[in-house]
Amino acid sequence: RDLHLSLRRQRQMCIRDRLTRWPDELNNNWSHGTDMSYLKNFSDKWLNEFDWRTHEEKINNIGSYSFKSSSGLKIHFLHSKSNSKDALPIVMTHGWPGSVQEFIKIIPMLHANAAKPVDIICPALPGFGFSDKPSKPGMNSKEMAKIQHELVMALGYKKYIVQGGDWGATISKWMAELFPDNCIGLHSNMVLAWPPADKDPMEGVSSEEERLLSNYDKYKQEGFGYYEIQKTKPQTVGYALNDSPIGLAAWIVEKFYGWFDGEENKLVVSDEEVQAIISLYWFSESITSSARIYKENGDLGFSFEKISQPMAGAVFKRDLIAPPRAWAEEIYNVVQWNCLNLKKINPLKLRPYLGYRPVEIIRKTLKNTTQRAKMILHHPMQKHMKPRFLLLNSKRCYEMVSSDRFYANVKDIENGMVCCLLYTSDAADEGLGVDLG
Repeated sequence: RDLHLSLRRQRQMCIRDRLTRWPDELNNNWSHGTDMSYLKNFSDKWLNEFDWRTHEEKINNIGSYSFKSSSGLKIHFLHSKSNSKDALPIVMTHGWPGSVQEFIKIIPMLHANAAKPVDIICPALPGFGFSDKPSKPGMNSKEMAKIQHELVMALGYKKYIVQGGDWGATISKWMAELFPDNCIGLHSNMVLAWPPADKDPMEGVSSEEERLLSNYDKYKQEGFGYYEIQKTKPQTVGYALNDSPIGLAAWIVEKFYGWFDGEENKLVVSDEEVQAIISLYWFSESITSSARIYKENGDLGFSFEKISQPMAGAVFKRDLIAPPRAWAEEIYNVVQWNCLNLKKINPLKLRPYLGYRPVEIIRKTLKNTTQRAKMILHHPMQKHMKPRFLLLNSKRCYEMVSSDRFYANVKDIENGMVCCLLYTSDAADEGLGVDLG
């Protein structure tokens, strides 16, 4: 059934804010948690400038509905349909401290750019947002997957694909594993995989992938405290977070700062977007019930059983968990692997000749070397071109660089390939040389 959101609780936040007792602070660039000056400024804008109605309207305009599952829980979900009867359903699942709001910006992009028409379904997990709060233990990722599958079937679909990050990645994997006749594909923007137990875990792992493995160590050392608290005593921290809007903001804001790639005093997304997410947690009073997903899942919430459906993975340089493709292939049927924002290029030894065609692709097999190479493009119409360099190793893609020159660390991978994709003008009838320095 339709679920039209209309809330009137911002005044309550203002009253609570006037009662806030700010603590003392010992902090250096967020070293001990949320920066107080940042939080004061953030909270002031949240209480005095932020307009919840705008974000409420965005949710309603997409299509806001409620579904009562066989478990008895009512699930809030977004359902954005195309105009095609043959559309492919995509189930997009959020994590913590996320919500269905994560997908508001990408929904129109998917409709505009998908290769075929898609219908997009974004469920709010049990205990999150305006979905019901579980009243008894046991609502882990596996059980949530069952509810989401039930929702998709109730909407009349027979086949669907899933996409998820964070806890949504575990739920998506469970949907693929439990319902292989219905779930026909999986995309994950936080790939979960572990080293194989029966062989050398570093076999087939590139130097760049090995470097990304250190992300998890840093996360365990500097940003894992909330996980342990919510995994063990979510009720205790819930009393404070559900009672204080400023305390809730501090708890959530710190997570969005920790994922920012830099040292500026800003979050990974806009303040307004984070204010909208925090508002949803505050208005729905769901911070305690949402935190219980950590208690229910423990350390994993995940199955190591291999699935056969085609899987695409997106790995980012700041991911808390960024396993190598070789590890993922132990669990998934990987057909696409996208490594984004990676800075290092591996073996390089190339001297091609390119003609004038608009797009020219040159590949050359490379051997191990420790030389440091510099590629410089020379062309009479160089200023009109946008060359890109791409490193491939078998099926693995590590980086694409748009530049007329770049430096590369040349080592580690046997039988790698470098592609030079050159976009020229039709008038470019001179040759192009690529020199190694």
